[in-house]
Amino acid sequence: MLMIIGFFILYKRKIDWPQILKSNAWILILFLYMGLSILWSDFMVVSFKRWIKTIGNLIMVLLVLTEPDAVKAIKRIFTRCAYVLIPLSVLFIKYFRHIGVAYTRDGSVAMWVGVTTHKNALGQLSFICAFFLLWNILTVWRKKKVFIDMRVFIDSLVLLMALWLLNGSKTADSKTSIFVFVMGISIYIALGIMKRDVKHVGTYIFAMSFSFVLLQLAADVFLNDSLLEIVVSSSGRDMTFTGRTLLWKELIDIGSRHPILGAGYGSFWIGNLSHDLWDIFGWKPEQSHNGYIDVYVELGLVGLFLLIGVIFFAYTNMRRTLMVDFEYGRFRIALLVMILAYNITEGTFTKGTSLLWFLFILIAMDIPINSRYQLKAHRESSAR
Repeated sequence: MLMIIGFFILYKRKIDWPQILKSNAWILILFLYMGLSILWSDFMVVSFKRWIKTIGNLIMVLLVLTEPDAVKAIKRIFTRCAYVLIPLSVLFIKYFRHIGVAYTRDGSVAMWVGVTTHKNALGQLSFICAFFLLWNILTVWRKKKVFIDMRVFIDSLVLLMALWLLNGSKTADSKTSIFVFVMGISIYIALGIMKRDVKHVGTYIFAMSFSFVLLQLAADVFLNDSLLEIVVSSSGRDMTFTGRTLLWKELIDIGSRHPILGAGYGSFWIGNLSHDLWDIFGWKPEQSHNGYIDVYVELGLVGLFLLIGVIFFAYTNMRRTLMVDFEYGRFRIALLVMILAYNITEGTFTKGTSLLWFLFILIAMDIPINSRYQLKAHRESSAR
């Protein structure tokens, strides 16, 4: 019903569809390929239903981005979500623990889940809401130049709740969300410092990456085993990232059976291919804990190539946004890096119900200005 309503609203907005499809060709091709992969899936019905579900993300993203003021629409959506979901999560965890707290299969470890169904989902919700709220606070401070403001006070209160949830997730060994949140804020601030050199952002990133690789090859400065072990251990994990690297190796071996096209969208983790892993790992994995490997096993090298194309396309658009709207541009870049980093140890790419997959499409999609403001002109003419 939501998708039908969304289609109707988009139809009424008289959007320039050819221009939007042309501007987002990489995203369109990726979604079409995901749908095409249903043909070689062993579970075609399930795969088709999951593809329809993820198409819903595209519809909702277009509803947001075709608003006359898309940035304001994005802020309103996630601020309202934060106002409702974050306090409710705190309430459930503190006073309704049969709802807000779950346990591992053996019952030995408690997991904060709040309004979600898993600790990782609560971690995603918490660091995304915290990032949006902090963005709101900094925006108000920068425009109004005041520290005492009712909106800032409310945002700060909910932000503290989100940070409390984020810190509390450590009791369930969920460190990725905390690390990604700190990384995103650091990048957002760093881009603000180097505002005058935004044209060279890509050059700086490439130079830092090249220098890192050069130092590693020449002197093994950064990634010697002892130092890496100290860094990893300080984050509360072991050198296998809590068994993830062992799982990744097995998944890559399984994926090599159909490396080009993959097993079909949304069908890998419901068949014998994944269940064979249960004989190897006692904790019975139901995901790869790596978004890039998830794409590889389901969509093959073709899907991985298309995902990389979408990422490059998104980054190119974000660099252009920096020239037009610096604040929104650095916000998009920080979110992109956060999502890419999160998918190293967790998997959210192409997941229809994942908050980060929705966010990825939201910041990656490029809506031409004339298409976005066509609605505003239509409304004004109707009013006259």
